[in-house]
Amino acid sequence: MVGDNPIETRTFFRDRPETPLGRVQVAGYVKDTWRRFEEPMRLLGTYAIVYVLDGGGGFRDSLGTNLEIQAGDLIVLFPGVPHGYGPKSGGKWSELYAHFDGPAFDVWRRSGLLDPARPVHRQPRPEHWRTELEAVLLAEWDDPIAGPIIQLSRFLSVLTQMLVTNIPLPENDGLPPWMQTATALLDMDLGLDLPIHRLMQETGLPYHTFCRRFAQVMGLSPVKYRFLRRMEAACSMLTYTQMTMHAIAESLNFNDEFHFSNRFQLHTGRRPSVYRRESRGGLRPPGF
Repeated sequence: MVGDNPIETRTFFRDRPETPLGRVQVAGYVKDTWRRFEEPMRLLGTYAIVYVLDGGGGFRDSLGTNLEIQAGDLIVLFPGVPHGYGPKSGGKWSELYAHFDGPAFDVWRRSGLLDPARPVHRQPRPEHWRTELEAVLLAEWDDPIAGPIIQLSRFLSVLTQMLVTNIPLPENDGLPPWMQTATALLDMDLGLDLPIHRLMQETGLPYHTFCRRFAQVMGLSPVKYRFLRRMEAACSMLTYTQMTMHAIAESLNFNDEFHFSNRFQLHTGRRPSVYRRESRGGLRPPGF
């Protein structure tokens, strides 16, 4: 079990053998996760679940989902879908996580059981499902061939029950229409200057009024919001493309690659070249 120390992690296993149906790659606990909801969105190369054990925060993704998260919520992450989750500033949560992939899960996605449009599932019996997941993920197997197959089969069974046994969540994030319009505009054309005049025109608000209200709702300025989106795009380009630093800088409207590199390092703590190397080196640490 997770102890009382802050930011404690426990990895149950890593790199289990593949089976014809797929595999559970890695699983474990994170107590008082260091990931923050406000951080830039990230991408995974596998499916994953995050089961929130205590605390709360938020979840958002590139498909427009933006939801409050509470203990007992099951978050399903999809390969290729940028997302962000975690406690909000000043908050905490602890989680049980697992990364998995394989043909069985791809079939689920095609059939709609795993649906990127429904990434969060609220469970009516959180302690029950925590016990069920722990029983599967903490089990030890003597047979190195049969063990991973049995574990995957049981994981599929528990996950199926969780996906079909949940409390409906709100279909939208409750943002006022003017804010939904503003964030949609700020997410567009990241290589161009901030569309101030269009923001004023589309929202019907004077600039200073818009900025004040935006900060009240989102907790940051429109300029900061757009900067975070540019950083998210940079992270994706560094991880999933062969674009040069010059090309990335130019596509995101930085003065030059040195300006881009300095801003990126100030934001992430790593040079773009280091981030690219690390992000392609395998799974990130749990909670990241």
